[in-house]
Amino acid sequence: MLVSRFFRVYTQWRWLNPVMLCSIEEDELGFPVWDPRKNPCDWFHHMPIITPAYPCMNSSYNVSISTLCVMIEQFQYGNKICEEIELNKAQWDALFEPFL
Repeated sequence: MLVSRFFRVYTQWRWLNPVMLCSIEEDELGFPVWDPRKNPCDWFHHMPIITPAYPCMNSSYNVSISTLCVMIEQFQYGNKICEEIELNKAQWDALFEPFL
């Protein structure tokens, strides 16, 4: 069910909102952290996935709009297969077929 939930969540995710495991904390060490309010270049990241360790950074800063579109399509495809698996209309191996 965890795999199904992964695809369900990221199919519906609004990618302007960052994915974060914890809140961003600034330390007195002074390293820059991901924060679009302070760093204008962070505002233009299409798929912000923020690392939980200090200094927090966007681990997906190189994702372009076209790459994001492909990933969203694949999240939707994975979600569709997981829904079919839950309805006993497909097997788990369908989810792991090679991407073409």
